[in-house]
Amino acid sequence: MKKWKTLFFSLLCLNIILVLVAVVAIFQPIEQRQAPSKEEINGIELGVVGDKKNLNALIDKYLKQEFASDALAYNVVLNDEVEVYGKIVAFGRDVDIKMTFAPIVQKNGNLVLEQTGLSVGALPLPVETVLKYVNNHFPMPEWVSINPKKESIYVALNQMELENGFRVKAEKFDLKNDEISIKLIDPTVQP
Repeated sequence: MKKWKTLFFSLLCLNIILVLVAVVAIFQPIEQRQAPSKEEINGIELGVVGDKKNLNALIDKYLKQEFASDALAYNVVLNDEVEVYGKIVAFGRDVDIKMTFAPIVQKNGNLVLEQTGLSVGALPLPVETVLKYVNNHFPMPEWVSINPKKESIYVALNQMELENGFRVKAEKFDLKNDEISIKLIDPTVQP
């Protein structure tokens, strides 16, 4: 009987330690990234109209090129909303995560993605906690800033420099009606 009690309390202590480690990891403070600039970029502009299918292909290509050395733990899909799929580690296991965002075009051509939905397996986790985890553990371009308290992501498109030196500015980003228009800006040539 004594051996049984020892094994029971050992297993109980191990479970308590695992729960404490998980709680500490979830509530770690997020690393502070410098927020991208909200300034406007000037130069000649060229309008481009596209659809979700084409933009999905571009996003996928960009993420694969940008993070070729990292095992990318998430992907972005445009449907009626911006959907982010990924995996987080919880209790030593990969758990599927899906976040949905409504895109809002700012006056300067950048996007704010406001959280509209969250699924983490069957766990009811607070959005702020999940966004903190994503900010700390998923590789992001420097022009993307996650704000867990506001439950949003700021996408500074005008800070994203394309290979040819052009910058991007969103004009219309209506995913429900599949109407996406952007402007390509060449900051080296002034009108």
